Amino acid sequence: METKYLKLQELLKNEETCKRLFVLNAEECSDVLKKEYGLDFTKDELAEFMNGVKAALKDRENGELDEQDLETVAGGRDSSAYGYGYSFGRFVPAAVVVGLAVATVW
Repeated sequence: METKYLKLQELLKNEETCKRLFVLNAEECSDVLKKEYGLDFTKDELAEFMNGVKAALKDRENGELDEQDLETVAGGRDSSAYGYGYSFGRFVPAAVVVGLAVATVW
């Protein structure tokens, strides 16, 4: 499971790819990810990933590391869809994440 989330995170570092994928609904996005990139995600997994991204954006506004960030720094990792989304949201360039969160329709 980890590999597909790492590949998704890599794809989403490109702002154009973010805009293209996340203006689709979750089911359409899942189909495109599978057909074009060989990544098999359910719409629920994508929704949880995005919930993690949105939570990270909120936490970034506070400017402090929370327990999840501290665990990541210490070498731990939340291997859930939410955890990967949160990790992505915390550490990618803000412009990419904001564009992603604003464009998401699911």
